[in-house]
Amino acid sequence: MKFNLHPVAVESFNEEAERMYKELIYSSICVSKKEENSFKPDYFVSSNLTEKDIVGDLKSSTTDWIGNEIAVFFYYEGKKVGICGENYRKLVKLSESMQRTPQLSQFVSVSFLKDLIFNWMKDKYLNKISCSMLDYIIKICENEVTESEIWIPLAQTYIQSEIKIGSVMLKTITREMLDEWTDRWDMDEETKKKSKMEFMRKYQPTLQGLAAATISLYAEPQRANEIAIEEAEQAASILRIFSPGVFHPEVISCCTLLGNEHIKIDKMFQIKYKKLLGITEKMANILWIPWKLENEFIDMIRNNGLDILSNVLLQAEKSDFQNQVLNSLFIYSQSALAVDVEDKLIYVLVAVESILLRDANEPIQQNIGERMAFLLENTADKRKAIIKNVKEVYAVRSKFIHHGQTIDEMELITTFMSNTYRFFLVLIMNINKYKNN
Repeated sequence: MKFNLHPVAVESFNEEAERMYKELIYSSICVSKKEENSFKPDYFVSSNLTEKDIVGDLKSSTTDWIGNEIAVFFYYEGKKVGICGENYRKLVKLSESMQRTPQLSQFVSVSFLKDLIFNWMKDKYLNKISCSMLDYIIKICENEVTESEIWIPLAQTYIQSEIKIGSVMLKTITREMLDEWTDRWDMDEETKKKSKMEFMRKYQPTLQGLAAATISLYAEPQRANEIAIEEAEQAASILRIFSPGVFHPEVISCCTLLGNEHIKIDKMFQIKYKKLLGITEKMANILWIPWKLENEFIDMIRNNGLDILSNVLLQAEKSDFQNQVLNSLFIYSQSALAVDVEDKLIYVLVAVESILLRDANEPIQQNIGERMAFLLENTADKRKAIIKNVKEVYAVRSKFIHHGQTIDEMELITTFMSNTYRFFLVLIMNINKYKNN
């Protein structure tokens, strides 16, 4: 693939890279001696690396106390050479500016560009190259940007047939697929056999049968992963809108990317006289069940708005109303994952307020109640019941937010969540009718 950036942008990016190159700093390598009494946790060491395991040139980075990288260096002739402080921030800013260009944004990540710009500085310093920064990067990008299909499993979610949500296709991970993936490894048969056995032992019990969000992309690996995760999270959020976790306060959905599910498991080891007597692993007392989507249910949710949302996600240009509805739905779907009813209620209320209130100056309870009531019901008595329920729910919310009291009014919350579920289904069915909220 060819990347043709605007000449003015090329000149600007190259000039900034040259300025940063001239600001490389140098320091002697010194090994700091740790205090003898410093605390050293007894970490389990699964393997030891030696010099034979090091491939290519050594690079190091420095991070702040929360783990953000703030400097990067390479080693040469007993010196550390690199950038830090303001120059490092300029490196990040340059990487972000380049990544935002239309020619690169869908194909390369900021971190990929940042690493390449620094590698250009290193190779230029070592007299390995004489080309400009962009010539160096574009050549590598043209080789690294390839087509790939990415599969991201969804936790405890099973589908009888494929489901399309935007650019994502949900498919089942089968035993045959796992076999095929490993059979295509490029290695000798003996090594392949051992590697396949290890792969199956580690992953088959977890993956086989699960639904996975799959997407085909044309990008370098880091950017492909970024896009795939973003699209898969959106697809899982849309699917969760139709799960029991959004309309019942005691049901928790696990329909999220595998590894992100909220499952509480207590692990206890009973010891007596330094002897292990027993091990207990117990799931917390919550209503959490695998989600099995049969064809009949899939057809129903497609007719109730899933297909509409899928088509909206594919639109390059969305109306303000469509964006507002989608944003409120993404917030709303988080309620299905929440374990505590207090958290569920907050997600639901924020989602409803984000779409039903024009600004912060409107009376919240009255407008939320009336607008939901008139959208859902045709008779005065039923509308009054919805308005009353909304006001009572806000009172319960206030009891928790302002006084720290737990929420025990499950019947009240269940009615409210049922009403908001119906409200969002109506909203989905009308998402294409309006331009503005």
